[in-house]
Amino acid sequence: MTHYVLLKFAEGEDLDAIEKVVRDTYNALDKELTFLHDPEVRRNTVERDSNADIMAVIRLDGADKLNSYLTHPLHVKMAEGFKGRIVSRVSFDHE
Repeated sequence: MTHYVLLKFAEGEDLDAIEKVVRDTYNALDKELTFLHDPEVRRNTVERDSNADIMAVIRLDGADKLNSYLTHPLHVKMAEGFKGRIVSRVSFDHE
C-alpha cells in the first residue's frame, strides 16, 4: 500500500525546519519499522494557495499496517509538534 500525506502550514512557519523534522522522522521510522519502505519527503516549489507545502510518501506492506505506523511514538511526536501549525492536511492511500 502507498500512503501519501500533504500538509499546508500556517503563514510564517519555518518550512526549512519543518521539512527537516519530517525527513528525520520518516528516516527514523524507516529504520524502526520493517513494514515501512522508501519514505520520500518533497517540498512544494510553486507558490499557490491550493498547494501543500510538504508531501510525504511511504510504502507499507499492507493496509493492516497503517494503524501501527500512525500510532508509532515517532509519528505521534511529529504530529503533536505540528498541532495548531497546519491549516490543511490531506492523506490518500491506495493498494
